[in-house]
Amino acid sequence: MGTNPLFEFFKREPFIAIVLVLMSVSGLMVIIERIIAFNKFGSTSSGLMTEALDLVKAGRDNEALRAVNDQPGPVAAIARVVLSNAKRPVHEVERLVQEAAEEYFLALEKYLPVLDTITTLSPLWGLFGTIIGMIQVFVQYAAANDDKTKQAILPSVGTALYATAGGILIAIVSFIAYNYFASRRLRIIAESEQAATKLINALEARGTFAR
Repeated sequence: MGTNPLFEFFKREPFIAIVLVLMSVSGLMVIIERIIAFNKFGSTSSGLMTEALDLVKAGRDNEALRAVNDQPGPVAAIARVVLSNAKRPVHEVERLVQEAAEEYFLALEKYLPVLDTITTLSPLWGLFGTIIGMIQVFVQYAAANDDKTKQAILPSVGTALYATAGGILIAIVSFIAYNYFASRRLRIIAESEQAATKLINALEARGTFAR
């Protein structure tokens, strides 16, 4: 029964293998953490802004404020800021909105650079591990004195390629996850900014803001 090539890879290149494992575990932990964070900070409260706008246009600002109170996500937070400060000058309200929104946007961006770094480094590290493994194979092959010994060394070429395969696999998963979270963050920012603009415009059309 032959030796498992993956086990041989860990045995021959423990440092390369351990770093790849650490990258994969780190990437997985970030992905799980980001899923939880986006569920917590990324809710755009579907339908909430439509309800709030309808109430504001009807002059029922207090009801609109009650509707957005205790709702999660940046859209609800922005609506609370606008409605709570509707008697202030519009430029002050816009500044307060930006401050409130940034807290959520920064929370959504957290740890995404880690995924980006793993995406870039993991295939390079895997390739580095393969090159080191191939060098060792060629050195052993050159030092072999007979064909039988050389034949026994050749399977190590396949073992060395596990580093590149592992690195590429980690990069693919991290790349997909990073693009998903980055695009979702941009969509949340766009929806939040659009909600703020619509609500401010609705209040400004009524002359609510101080001059």
